Amino acid sequence: MIMSTLQRIHCIGIKGIGLSALAQVLAAEGYTVTGSDTPEHFPADEALKAAGIKVFTRFDAKHISGDVDRVIVSNAYLPKESDKRQVTSGKINPEVKAALKRGIPVRSYPEALGEIFNRYRGIAVAGSHGKSTTAALLAVTLEALKADPHAVIGAVVKNWNANARVSAGIQHAASWPSRLNPSRLFVIEADEYRRAFHHYAPTGAIMTSVDWDHPDVYPTEASYRRSFSAFVRRIRPGGFLLVNGDDAHARGAAQSHKRGVRVITYGFNTKSAIRIMRVRHGADGIAVTLRGLGVFRIRLYGEQNAMNVAAVVGVCRELGYPVEAIRRALKTFKGTVRRFDILSPPFDFAQGKQPSPLYPVVIDDYGHHPTEIAATIKAARGAFPKRRIRVLFQPHTFSRTAKYFDAFVAALATADDVALLRTYGSARETKGGKSAQDLARALGVRHFATHAAALRFYRKNLFAKDLLIVMGAGDGDALARKLAR
Repeated sequence: MIMSTLQRIHCIGIKGIGLSALAQVLAAEGYTVTGSDTPEHFPADEALKAAGIKVFTRFDAKHISGDVDRVIVSNAYLPKESDKRQVTSGKINPEVKAALKRGIPVRSYPEALGEIFNRYRGIAVAGSHGKSTTAALLAVTLEALKADPHAVIGAVVKNWNANARVSAGIQHAASWPSRLNPSRLFVIEADEYRRAFHHYAPTGAIMTSVDWDHPDVYPTEASYRRSFSAFVRRIRPGGFLLVNGDDAHARGAAQSHKRGVRVITYGFNTKSAIRIMRVRHGADGIAVTLRGLGVFRIRLYGEQNAMNVAAVVGVCRELGYPVEAIRRALKTFKGTVRRFDILSPPFDFAQGKQPSPLYPVVIDDYGHHPTEIAATIKAARGAFPKRRIRVLFQPHTFSRTAKYFDAFVAALATADDVALLRTYGSARETKGGKSAQDLARALGVRHFATHAAALRFYRKNLFAKDLLIVMGAGDGDALARKLAR
């Protein structure tokens, strides 16, 4: 169905980080957009309000009124892959059920995003880790380079206080073309969950890593890798792929590209086309030296972000921008919410000084995979070497915790002090597998069943020399904000 024939679009699970971004773009395109979700606070709530989008704070079949032309559903509220045909089940979201009963087209978030994205000169950022930061960094850098891109990001970008960016040269609904618009850039975060990124046909792409995740969708490591190979085959002939040269599985997936797609490696690997020679760590971020290109400074932390810088520099060079302009543009990036997000105490990044030693440092981080946990702890040590690194981790989904249990234990053990917060199962998984309590027992550390219990403990036991990372993809950010205050 051609989107330009529609007038009102209703989004189920609109507060989800991806769908909320798409909703903002659709509203700017000239559609009437409404949505529904639970009443809890979500990171994109303020951005949706600023876009003038009406959000119902409960699910009700009455929201699927007669003027709704299409329904877009967050993956969290879609039936499981094995239950897609069981639309009469009581477990199906009532609004999804109502739309199907009335014959209103229902599309998943990635299907709807793909329909729009594929008409533009799209750049998709895929990978097990670092997608949000890399996509945000690329979009902000292109903005500073006056490229004026659309962007849909899986995190709130501090430069915009939103998770979406709408091009000033936007094409409104009535004038949408039915073919590719090669003159306008569109940057997206391309998630692999439920094979979402198979709906996108980018002109260019970044593949940050291929590290088995989402065992509820990909039962084996081989099935996970095959999914990335299929994504690579979606890149348009004449396009390009920046791939992590340090990751053998990513390099393997890159070999699936179509004829005419340029593959450029980046990383610390001596054979990488864009090679990282040195990374300097400090309280003000990192300085990344790239072979033949010089030093790039940015307000990010850790070697994983040096990799992200190299990838973004590579894309910008592929698009024809001069190195000095890229160097200046990178400096404008302010970071993303919940990615090594330093909440307190405030300090001047520009001065590069350590935060006051009289106060603990509180960081909110979205890391929820063992690889991410280990990288974040290492980054904290590099940036704040005199601090005691403490972690309060909230596991995200029982199935992930069970599948990578030993790896979680090993990664968390690299911190100086660890505690666990109750598992955040999410809308798609409420029980089963291993829990936060199991991890706490394996590590011999505290487990908090509630936010209130954790808050009481840390208010009494957080000291000036401490750096506390509240980590996980659940609702721990609310706790981190309270501790920061």
